[in-house]
Amino acid sequence: MASNSPPQAGTAPLRFWDVATGKQLGSLNGKIDSPGRLCYSPDGKSLAVGTMTKKVILWDVEGEKVQATLNRNPDWVTALSFSPDGRILASGEAIVGLVVLWDPASLKPLARLDVNREMLHADSLAFSPDSKLLAIAGRNSQAAHLVDLKAEREIAVFPAPKRDGGVVAFSPDGKLLVTGSGTGKIAIWEVPEKK
Repeated sequence: MASNSPPQAGTAPLRFWDVATGKQLGSLNGKIDSPGRLCYSPDGKSLAVGTMTKKVILWDVEGEKVQATLNRNPDWVTALSFSPDGRILASGEAIVGLVVLWDPASLKPLARLDVNREMLHADSLAFSPDSKLLAIAGRNSQAAHLVDLKAEREIAVFPAPKRDGGVVAFSPDGKLLVTGSGTGKIAIWEVPEKK
């Protein structure tokens, strides 16, 4: 498991923990500037670290070194998620409703999803189990958005109770989407059939 402290530019240490024992295994303190969001690749070999310095850094967990830096982000990174098949890394940006999709193998951007002009930034990203859909919830938005990644278009909007950010998660079979808000309200939605 990886964790970081509340972000304060340049000072937040990144720590690795053994979940079974609770023992700290190591730290990246000082090795990555201003770490914020974290996300492991499905195979556990890479850790994506979103920074407040407009970068996504891929950390080689076994080799304990920077594997790559994706530095074409338009703003600081507010959310990260790998697709279950490991072929896409999504990064939410601190720009109105923008999510960038990356190819972690080629390190090139695949697409820019501009989902909602009301959303200050994406707080939560979740891929469907088949890696074909991306759910996005964000600050100041009145909804969670579901995007078909092949068509690069929004296919559903799920209303949220307040403009207070939110979280999204798919059920293991991909048939349901769970949305939650800062008010503590949770809703379960049926995912539309893909056509």
